[in-house]
Amino acid sequence: MHICFLSEHFHKSPSGPRKACVELAEAMLELGHRVSLIGIAPKTEDQPWTGSRPARLRRYTWKLIPVKIGRPRFFARELATLHKEEEIDVVLAMGLEAGAAALRFRAKHGVPFVLNPRSYLAEPIGHPKYKLAKKLTEQCNAFVALSNSACIAWYWRLGASVPENAIGVLNGCDPREHEGEVEPLPEVRLQQGVPLLLSVGMLRRPKGHHVVLRALAELRSKPWQLVIAGEGPARAELESDIVRHGLVGRVHLPGIVEGPRLRWLYRNASFFVLFPLYFEVCGNAFLEALAAGLPVLTSEAGATKEVLYGNPSHGDENGLTNELKAALGEGFQELRERGLYQPASALATQVRFDQPFRNTAECVRMNGLPDVDETAVLGDLVEALGDMIDDPASNSLMAHQADEARLRARELSWEKCARAYMAAIKHAIENKPASIRFDRSPLIAAWSV
Repeated sequence: MHICFLSEHFHKSPSGPRKACVELAEAMLELGHRVSLIGIAPKTEDQPWTGSRPARLRRYTWKLIPVKIGRPRFFARELATLHKEEEIDVVLAMGLEAGAAALRFRAKHGVPFVLNPRSYLAEPIGHPKYKLAKKLTEQCNAFVALSNSACIAWYWRLGASVPENAIGVLNGCDPREHEGEVEPLPEVRLQQGVPLLLSVGMLRRPKGHHVVLRALAELRSKPWQLVIAGEGPARAELESDIVRHGLVGRVHLPGIVEGPRLRWLYRNASFFVLFPLYFEVCGNAFLEALAAGLPVLTSEAGATKEVLYGNPSHGDENGLTNELKAALGEGFQELRERGLYQPASALATQVRFDQPFRNTAECVRMNGLPDVDETAVLGDLVEALGDMIDDPASNSLMAHQADEARLRARELSWEKCARAYMAAIKHAIENKPASIRFDRSPLIAAWSV
């Protein structure tokens, strides 16, 4: 089978979406399929990658047609060009713009597409992106979100029940990434009795780095140092926070860290801390922390519990119920009473990952829908950080969490991820778009599902 990835973010390197494309393609190739990629990018070039042919990165070049109107047509034409060279069986549209192009391509050539949104639908009702998301969700042959929590939240945000052609599939992780040579990070000096806290992610306000700094400012009397590996628009704000909170010399912002230096950080960190304030649809950083065997301290935003803890029976009604309980906490019973809970989709029941419940992390409950009251969660975060900082080497709970993290990482293989995607692709090829039941107001969709 020839599967074409149409990606909006492959050109960003390094990035989670690019890494996911490469790993998923490798796993699909191992299963005997052919994989191509067309990337929506700022410049036109062909790049070697793991797929069956070079990745085709293409820049939109129609100057007389506005981007919003012309880009779907432009990339539908790129799909058609590839289709003439080697017939495409299905398009995996990674993002809404990609979905719009895949929809136009299907209208002319009859090739089905799987919609694979890479984020939570946060736009208000009536926003052009919201309207496009609803249209594509209704028209796609199958739908794959990056977690079951994200799948449910997407449809609830549209005021709909999860249909038979929709599924949530977590990305995989590979513990072998942490094998190999290491190189110390020059600005970080390890000290006996001083735990190294590690965070990896874009420097953006929704990632919650500033809240972690606020919490650590309350723990200045304790020994610790923090490394936040990543780059982004919030760097200046975080640098200012470090000075304002009196954390200079204890918090390091080395930028993007890769290869031997990143492995060194993972091997020497006491635990991983990342506190997203928005709906985390999957969280590749958490997967990498699991693969490194690090205990994790995080928020309950979105799918973090699903990623870190797992659920007893991925795909059946009981398993989905347990997953929702993990994602919603005490709010789960309220949703059942209000009739908002729906069992797994027909497609989800075909993809089973029987997994035990893993205790890999400490999750701080969120407050506020959708705008988190940072002050309200600060006390719990300070307490959790303080507990993990206090003599972590002899903390039996953290040692147990590290062991569970490694076991959880082994459960989340890219092969299992690819097989789940192939189940959705098979459904897309064999079935028309599913009829979606819009049975509730989208206004009551819970941010923290």
